[in-house]
Amino acid sequence: MYSFVRVLDCYVLQQIWLCIPFFILLSSLALLPSLWPKFWNYYREHWIIGLTLVFAIPFIWMYQDKGIYEIAHTLLLDYFPFIMTISSLYFLACHMVIKVQASCTPTVNTLFLLLGMIVSSVMGTTGACAVMIRPFLDLNQNRQLRVHQIIFFIFCIANVGGILSSLGDPPLLLGFLKGVPFMWPTIHLWKAWLGVSTLLLLCFWVIDNSFYKKEKLISKMPFSLEIKGKKTIVLLLSLVIGVAALSAARWGDLYIPIGEHVLHWPISWMLRDILVVALFLGVVVKGKTSYRKANHFSWGVIRELVFIFLGNFVCVIPVGLLLKEGFSGPLEFIQGWLNPGPFQGFAYFWTTGVLSAFLDNAPAYLLFVESAGGFSKVSKLLLKAISCGAVFMGAMTYIGNAPNLLVKEIAEKSGIKMPTFLGYMKWSILILLPTLLLFSYFLIG
Repeated sequence: MYSFVRVLDCYVLQQIWLCIPFFILLSSLALLPSLWPKFWNYYREHWIIGLTLVFAIPFIWMYQDKGIYEIAHTLLLDYFPFIMTISSLYFLACHMVIKVQASCTPTVNTLFLLLGMIVSSVMGTTGACAVMIRPFLDLNQNRQLRVHQIIFFIFCIANVGGILSSLGDPPLLLGFLKGVPFMWPTIHLWKAWLGVSTLLLLCFWVIDNSFYKKEKLISKMPFSLEIKGKKTIVLLLSLVIGVAALSAARWGDLYIPIGEHVLHWPISWMLRDILVVALFLGVVVKGKTSYRKANHFSWGVIRELVFIFLGNFVCVIPVGLLLKEGFSGPLEFIQGWLNPGPFQGFAYFWTTGVLSAFLDNAPAYLLFVESAGGFSKVSKLLLKAISCGAVFMGAMTYIGNAPNLLVKEIAEKSGIKMPTFLGYMKWSILILLPTLLLFSYFLIG
């Protein structure tokens, strides 16, 4: 049993104290946008940088070379490739303009959501939302009751659809960059995707059909599809193939000495990062601004991702180090909670999911993989449980996954009055939560 006497140990106190900025950061991401929106909108970056420095300076002072090594390793091998890949997927996606004309029937809307879920796994949930939300809004511009459509768009395209690919959702991209094989989500999570997607799309069709009948619309419109910026598809495929191939390759390491420690930077990973940056800069210079305007592209989205994940990646370092100690470390009570014998998979699924819903699914995924032994030792069962919990339950609240707020903001600018934080949760509790309860065993079995 965990002994609280251990907190009197100076080493333990030092470690736990260094974790405080991370939990303040997560609480800020969860609460400040709603409780203090003006402060958050104007001083978000200052707040995040401040918390990051509050951790980093004492960490380097206490651990010296080891502290510098841990932060440099995180920034160079984890944060930079992650933020460049997710930003590039979003930026490239905004250079495609899709215009759909069709009858706004429940069947057409359901097929649109299904298509969007597939797109999410190709270009990531953030990119898919940027490309698909406006065609979806235009398709249903004659509909009066549209809130449910946006909520299911968040469920399906901003979250669930991304589980089929390593590039689909931020947690899975993190796992890929940490060594999880590129095709692992496709091979091991397709059954979970199929079960949850089928039930969600069925629920959407029933609800949308009920509202559609009430509105008594006569919607007969010939189908037409126009895609502008088709060259972007080639660039997206190049990005996906290049990232996958170069991440899997092993062509030797570049050695960077940091005091007594040596940072190993694989040459293939360095080339991968150069490829991503080159594609990004190439589209910045050559991409048509008219396409960006049509998609209402905002540098603010990328800026927000850059700062939020910078804080998450750096401040989470001491928490990860503590969790790696397992049952011998000061966080052994967490290990006891997550390892209840035969129900271990369920414990990881629901604990990861709850933390993902109210904080953010990327750091939640990272933390619980570390608690399960790290990416080199985590079992297939637990990785499935953690992946499903992080991706699926990121849809439980607006703040569970970055694209959720993007979709909400675009919908509100289009004149749709979206529900409040708690109002949205009523939908997720009534629809998404029972779906996940029903498929809990199926998801991780």
